[in-house]
Amino acid sequence: MMQQGYGYGPPPTSMRQEHVFLAEGGVQVTSARFTVFQQMYPISGITSVSPFTLPASRGAPLALVTIFGIFALFSFVGFLSSPNAGSFLGLLITGAIVALGVFWFRSCKPIHVVMIATSGMQARALSTRDAGFAHRVVLALNHAVISR
Repeated sequence: MMQQGYGYGPPPTSMRQEHVFLAEGGVQVTSARFTVFQQMYPISGITSVSPFTLPASRGAPLALVTIFGIFALFSFVGFLSSPNAGSFLGLLITGAIVALGVFWFRSCKPIHVVMIATSGMQARALSTRDAGFAHRVVLALNHAVISR
């Protein structure tokens, strides 16, 4: 004979089991909640989900490449006019700095943001450099909002 009470018997029909839409990298989207690195948002409160992309900030590496590119040009002209160890060392150092600046410029990636809106606020729920991950989170959130 089953006892009726807390913890015994089947759950009441009003309690539905949570369906997990996404559980990846510190982010979980279920039919009841959206959890991002210890921050929880109830799905029932989310009115819309929108992704957007912040372009990569490339001003600093561009300035570095421009300034040291000019220095490298002068070092190269100086080396051609009088080849000695000092002018060669200056050319080598400025060339290395320009190469690092180009690497830095190419490694700058945009930031993909997932915005959620509730009846009272908008929040940047997630920021990542992985566009695919942001897309999967948006899809999972849309499925969760539709399923409620």
